[in-house]
Amino acid sequence: MTVFAEPRTSYQLVYDLIGTHASLEVLLGAVTCQLEDQLPETLVSVMTFSEQSQCLRFAAGDRFSEPFRRAMRLVPVGRQVCTCSAAASSRALVMSESIQDDPRWGVLPKLLEAVQADRLASCWSIPVIEASGRILGTLAVYSRIQKIPNQAQIALMRKAASVAAMVIANQAVRSRSIDTEERFRSLFTRHPEAVLELDVDGRFVDCNRAVEAVLDLSIGELRGRHFTEFSTEAHVTRLCDAFHLALQGKPQTFETESFNGKGGEYHLDVTLLPIMICEQVVGVYGICRDVTAVKRKDDQLRMLQRGFDASPNGVVMADAKAHDFPVVYSNPGFSSMTGYSQEEVLGKNCRLLQGPDTCPDGVAAVRGALTANKEIQVTLRNYRKDGSAFWNQLSLAPVFDLKGVCTHYVSIQRDVTQQRENEDLLRHHASHDMVTGLANHQTFDAQLSQEYARAHKAKLPLAVVFIDLDAFRPLIENLGRGPCDHLLAMVADRLRSVLSIGDTVARLSGDEFAMLLPQRQREHEVIEVVERVLTEVAKPYILGDYSVLLTASVGIAFSGPEITQSSLLLHRANKAMQEAKRQGGNIWQRYAEAEKGAEIEFSALRGELRDAIEQDQLVLHYQPIVDAQHENPVTVEALVRWCHPERGMVSPGHFIPLAEQTGQIVDIGRWVLRRACHDIARWCRETGQHLEVAVNISPLQFRRRGFLEELRSALTDSGLAPAQLELEITEGVLMSGAEAAIDTLSAVRNLGVKVAIDDFGTGFSSLSYLRELPITKVKLDRSFIKDIADNKENAAIVRCVVKMAHHLGLVVVAEGVETIMEKEHLASKQCDLLQGFLFSRPLPLKQLTLLNVFSASDANSPEESQSIPRQSGLRSAVG
Repeated sequence: MTVFAEPRTSYQLVYDLIGTHASLEVLLGAVTCQLEDQLPETLVSVMTFSEQSQCLRFAAGDRFSEPFRRAMRLVPVGRQVCTCSAAASSRALVMSESIQDDPRWGVLPKLLEAVQADRLASCWSIPVIEASGRILGTLAVYSRIQKIPNQAQIALMRKAASVAAMVIANQAVRSRSIDTEERFRSLFTRHPEAVLELDVDGRFVDCNRAVEAVLDLSIGELRGRHFTEFSTEAHVTRLCDAFHLALQGKPQTFETESFNGKGGEYHLDVTLLPIMICEQVVGVYGICRDVTAVKRKDDQLRMLQRGFDASPNGVVMADAKAHDFPVVYSNPGFSSMTGYSQEEVLGKNCRLLQGPDTCPDGVAAVRGALTANKEIQVTLRNYRKDGSAFWNQLSLAPVFDLKGVCTHYVSIQRDVTQQRENEDLLRHHASHDMVTGLANHQTFDAQLSQEYARAHKAKLPLAVVFIDLDAFRPLIENLGRGPCDHLLAMVADRLRSVLSIGDTVARLSGDEFAMLLPQRQREHEVIEVVERVLTEVAKPYILGDYSVLLTASVGIAFSGPEITQSSLLLHRANKAMQEAKRQGGNIWQRYAEAEKGAEIEFSALRGELRDAIEQDQLVLHYQPIVDAQHENPVTVEALVRWCHPERGMVSPGHFIPLAEQTGQIVDIGRWVLRRACHDIARWCRETGQHLEVAVNISPLQFRRRGFLEELRSALTDSGLAPAQLELEITEGVLMSGAEAAIDTLSAVRNLGVKVAIDDFGTGFSSLSYLRELPITKVKLDRSFIKDIADNKENAAIVRCVVKMAHHLGLVVVAEGVETIMEKEHLASKQCDLLQGFLFSRPLPLKQLTLLNVFSASDANSPEESQSIPRQSGLRSAVG
């Protein structure tokens, strides 16, 4: 019996595309592509249902012909009209094993002709239904051979239909949001009160006709002028102070004296509201009322109330002069947000929204602002009438009368629950493994560093356990990635079960786990935990109809006086685990004294690396990056090599991790950047050709103060044009200080230097940040390229990443291309650029000039080029 398990992240990229506000066609297209990858030799379509016309309309399906799309453009719903229409009418799965013999398809002759033209033999259709039960459309799977689906295929169709329902429903919500924005624009332009928009410098951007009437100037005459030009001299200071407070996100309400374009003076009641976009103040709305006449003041107050009533945000006004600040006004937005009607809240204090998890500090801050008659903005966890919790972003401002007495408080409340939950989810994904839910490697390293510092200060021992599952790779090959991910999740649950409060377990990578046991200060206590780990891991696992047996190799390391940094403790535990594996596995080993020799070698190599930097033992090799369609090189990537005087060429995989641990990666990175700029600038001068170069920048080097100065210096000293340089950074730079990273990247782009995200998909992978990053390119990691022709999950991920990147205007590079099959598959997915051994290994720059595509006008020296014959074509030239 085949073990079936759906990958956990089958539709993750569909969810990510929702975050990029992709169109409904793109989103549903991603759903059909995913299901087509899961059901080979099929064509998948999605049709949407119109309640008004009671018809289905073709919405997505890239593999169908244009005549078929036109034929399916408007199909009436009925049990006797084609398979899709019958599925929508019956709200159930409908299957036509033979379309030709199914009388329902003969009802519409043009539709049957289109099906025959596309050579479609079978059709299975399932309704797309919203959670409320409302029909949204249908999802159909077509085959060019007559057949019906099995239960596993039907399950995949139901999953795809549920994702399509979520996509369609989400787009409907977004459309309603756009409608709301248009309503607000209508409110702005047609509001009878004087409503104006100021930029952050205080200059007019827009206004409605009421402003033109008050100031006796047209919008064309007002635009670009400063608001202080219409204020009396005595009120300029207060007006400016209120404007700057509004720019800080604090709404302001006050009265002032002004004059219009003809010099006529009058009194205005002004409310300044910050314009917030993505949590940033981008300007200020001003609502002005002429209070010269009492009647006119009353009219404008009613108009202002209508404006508040139309706001989707909760607006509440409280009496500042009465005991306990009772509510005297609340808008429908407040009732919609909290569940309390206006009658239920009038006369009461807004503390009725507070609950057990409301932050006391936030409540105290609000009380302090009320006492001091000051503005405040705070986010509180509040509770609706039905008891459900939500996050409430509260902006509170006092309202003063003409004598400067605070008479009321106005609060604007916005439900930011979804935003907070998204931020929490992003933080969780950044610190936890997606498969097991355990802490990830970065989180474990941070926790280890913290516990090590605490133990070292208290002179207490600290234990680290390294766990590696035995013979896990054959299980992946036999069972597949999905079932094995489920197996890893079960292993994680068992590891959690042996821990106590204060202990940490993490998934480092693949089938490797680590434990941090700060509460176990005696060796026998740690060994008891490890014995339980071996026992729990060895118990049978049930995967469908299979019973799977696993064992583990475990290494233990304890801190001691000779341990000078936390990473060495994990290194020792890993060494002990390797010894346990060499002894056959299913046992534990404690780090032995004999293994210290390897650490001595580690220390010696660290010193030699310092000499290598100082004695110019490092060299650069360059690897071409080619166009996916024609294999023409478009740029090169600079890769550092260490030519050791005694050891020979030292593998980058050996000395780069060492340099990252010791901090020497900063000096190496600085050297690589300067040498690459000088090499390419000199090469261009000597050959008269244009060549661009990509240089890897480590997170440690990127975050260092002075990085931008080093970059400018490298470009200036070498004479290399900024447009010829591209910096490759990993997603690790976003793991902490994302806003600072974006600022630095923006400065890099302002220099004219390009930026690419390297190893995309293996780190943070946050689409919300990807949209904000000033980058031009993403590089897909080799892990997504390997076996892409056979691995449907990888193929689906690559396809969706390419679509997403192109939607954002980014270029996609595939790294590690080693076979023609991989190259052809990536080219078919519209991947832009390719890099890998299939085209060329990294070579000294002058050897690359022997290739026709990089031919130089000057002859190369024999000693640098004799190993590579001059041939036509990139692949033949490098073997």
